[in-house]
Amino acid sequence: MTDLEQEWKDAAPHPHPETDLEYECLSISVVKAEQYERLLLLPEDEDMLHDDAFMVVGEDDLVDLSDMA
Repeated sequence: MTDLEQEWKDAAPHPHPETDLEYECLSISVVKAEQYERLLLLPEDEDMLHDDAFMVVGEDDLVDLSDMA
């Protein structure tokens, strides 16, 4: 077994967002596009906006990270 395979085997099934994945929680603004029944989540700090920082996901893909902490 390679080192990478061993790392995957040893990885927690539900990693902690901050300590395991090094994610940083930040404040967001929620913009509701009512005609499309969609939400747009934007960082409150405009300096955090980047062209490659957007994802389109379905409702089932959303998870409240504070519930995972």
